[in-house]
Amino acid sequence: DRADFSISRDKGSLLVAKPLKWEEVSEYVLNISVSNGPITVYTSVKVSVISVNSRRPEFTAEEFSANIPENLALGSVITQLTVADRSRRGSGVKYFFSLHSAQNTESMTTFKVDAVTGLVT
Repeated sequence: DRADFSISRDKGSLLVAKPLKWEEVSEYVLNISVSNGPITVYTSVKVSVISVNSRRPEFTAEEFSANIPENLALGSVITQLTVADRSRRGSGVKYFFSLHSAQNTESMTTFKVDAVTGLVT
């Protein structure tokens, strides 16, 4: 839609003219031209709108726990962290997991959390 974007006259920058709504339009293909007077050239710009979940993520449990043998092989999966999707947007929302702190600082190097899958190894 022409009203969703504009081009600045001074620099030729492509600007967002109004708030974009992923639920309504997730992708735009803009046809753009530039002219020096007698010559005009054309190009297209593809703009993908990324879903942003404004709701706070929630773990599916208040606490995750696992009992593991002391001789568990390095890299073995201990548990998987899961998040409930309370948004109306469905599965298009991505979550990123990270390990921040632990009672025993050695745990920070012993255990890993996959940022995308939530697997704890």
